[in-house]
Amino acid sequence: KDGFCIFPNYQIGFNALIYQLQLATHTAPDGKVSKYYNPEMSLWKFVNLWSPKNDGNNPDVYAATLAKLLGVKETIVIKDLV
Repeated sequence: KDGFCIFPNYQIGFNALIYQLQLATHTAPDGKVSKYYNPEMSLWKFVNLWSPKNDGNNPDVYAATLAKLLGVKETIVIKDLV
C-alpha cells in the first residue's frame, strides 16, 4: 500500500526482512543479490536507504539505536553483522 509492503503476519514480515538482509550481504539461498544494498555498505548507509527521511523516518536516530543495541558502531559494514 502506498509503496510499502504489508505482510499478513509478523512471521512472514520477519522472514522478508531476513531475506532482504541475505540479498544485501550476498548470502541469499537462491543466489540473488540486492540492486540497492551491498555487503560493504555501512550500517548507517543501509538504514538511510531502508528507512529514509522522505518517508517520515529519522534514519540517524534509527541507525544509532540499532548500533547501540547491537553493540557496534554505525560505521560497521553489514557483511560483518552476519
